[in-house]
Amino acid sequence: MSRWNAAVRHLFLSAVAGGVLLGLALWLWYPAALMQATGAARIAGLVALVALLSGPLLTLLVFRAGKAGMRFDLVVIALVQAGLLGYGLYTLAQGRPVFVVGAVDRFEVVRANELTHADLAQAPEAFRGPGWTGPRWVAVQLPDEPEAREQAVFESLSGRDLHLRPRYYVPVAQAITDLRARALPVANLLPHLQANDRSRLLDALRGGDPSAIRALPVVAGSESVLVLLGNEEEPGPLVRVDPWAAQAAAGSAVPATP
Repeated sequence: MSRWNAAVRHLFLSAVAGGVLLGLALWLWYPAALMQATGAARIAGLVALVALLSGPLLTLLVFRAGKAGMRFDLVVIALVQAGLLGYGLYTLAQGRPVFVVGAVDRFEVVRANELTHADLAQAPEAFRGPGWTGPRWVAVQLPDEPEAREQAVFESLSGRDLHLRPRYYVPVAQAITDLRARALPVANLLPHLQANDRSRLLDALRGGDPSAIRALPVVAGSESVLVLLGNEEEPGPLVRVDPWAAQAAAGSAVPATP
């Protein structure tokens, strides 16, 4: 077998194994709109470029049929490649969205590496685990007692926002009415969107009445997206439309960019 044949076979095996692992990680941890908004697609692409191509390139350089110790060399190359791929998967796992938190007039994406074990230990029992099958929708609810509420606001002003404090999390269904009241009717947005954004939003509506469905921003890091709120207790689909650009075009009540 020539070194080129060996490198091509290695590339094929790498593409299959790495593609399955990366694809599964993205499918489990990153809903489609958040994959782009959080930068996960760029990270996965870099991992694929570095980890999946490094092995075949090294094989191309060192392979020689009948060479003494060739099997050992290939094992070392495979271990290096697996280490690079593992590091990439670890990075994706650490940055995965674990909660999407409703807070007043928007949702905030909270990543795994933004919460400590101590933070999660203070959460209601249902939310103490960081979750490995995609983000959970929750909302922030301040305590009723004036002293505790004052302390929560003070903590927020001291630099750690409320959406990063799981002790105040409640199921999103408990706050969906208030969140929906602060959202903007989709019908107000549609006339002011560019053609691509309008098409995405109409597809997400799935034939629903735009005047009966509202939208709130979801702050996800490098980008923000929209989430649709119908009459259900859970938020609807995420749509890759920039809410701040929509606000500027429509002159609407969508909150200003943070």
